[in-house]
Amino acid sequence: MTNIINFKTKGKGIPVVLLHGFMESLEIWNYVYDNISKKYKIISIDLPGHGKSIFPLKENTVFTMEKTAEIVKKILEKENIQKAVFVGHSMGGYVALAIAEKYPEIFLGLCLLHSTTKSDTFEKKKIGFNQFN
Repeated sequence: MTNIINFKTKGKGIPVVLLHGFMESLEIWNYVYDNISKKYKIISIDLPGHGKSIFPLKENTVFTMEKTAEIVKKILEKENIQKAVFVGHSMGGYVALAIAEKYPEIFLGLCLLHSTTKSDTFEKKKIGFNQFN
């Protein structure tokens, strides 16, 4: 089985990549999608393992922000996008920061929405982990 990443694009103009948070999907952007796409080319992505995207996990598979950055970069290449503005909500902000670190040449701008440049604390990771156990 291969990775299948769901994404959608709409509009013309400066590309804006919308990256959702943990346990969300590209649908969180539905309220702003039509409005923003009147002026910009919007690319919204179901990150691996979220929404309609598949990320087959095998034993010892590690899901990283850097791996997700590579996937986002491949989508941009497929769509023939050289540079973009990135908007990352929560975990999507961490993905955007990984993209900035790995591929700074593709950045036009960055917005962190309910996100931070700092790593999650042990306590925050523990709270997130306990929600699913």
